[in-house]
Amino acid sequence: MKKDGIKKEIIKICIKLKNLGFMPGASGNLSVKSGNIILITPTSVSKDELKIKDISEIDINGNTLNGITPSSEYKMHLEIYKTRKDISAIIHSHPPYSIAYTLSKKKINYNITAEFNMVIKKIGICKYLKPSSYELAVDAGKKSKYSNAIVLKNHGIVCTSDTLKNAMIITEELENFFKINYLCSLL
Repeated sequence: MKKDGIKKEIIKICIKLKNLGFMPGASGNLSVKSGNIILITPTSVSKDELKIKDISEIDINGNTLNGITPSSEYKMHLEIYKTRKDISAIIHSHPPYSIAYTLSKKKINYNITAEFNMVIKKIGICKYLKPSSYELAVDAGKKSKYSNAIVLKNHGIVCTSDTLKNAMIITEELENFFKINYLCSLL
């Protein structure tokens, strides 16, 4: 797929995530690695207002290639891409049930849904580290070695895959998993 096609797909997924309530305000970010270029959402833009011209292009060292400032979490995307050569899509979102569950410190029931074991299998959990920090980027990179679903305590989730569509499936399944955990804790 050509760059503009990838950018259109990024925008489409951003709008879906925004409508699901997974990217409130201007939060969250997506990227796709295409060859030596990483196409990533820009900083400080509501994801339902994105245009093709707004998507930043960076290299694996974080150098901006098209003059558009990338998301402040670009370092995390780069660390994950450096760690996982098999992935080409990353979604970092802030879905409410996933975040609430990390704040609650409740025990996670990993056997609560069949989909968890089919789609997610394992969750990497990062301790709370300052958003956009190099320390968070490194920790998320390490956790990505073992899982396509990473929870950032008190912050959000990061889901990775070979395609943006598959990363979206993991994102939705992970939030649903935490929602069902939450609902069961009330019963």
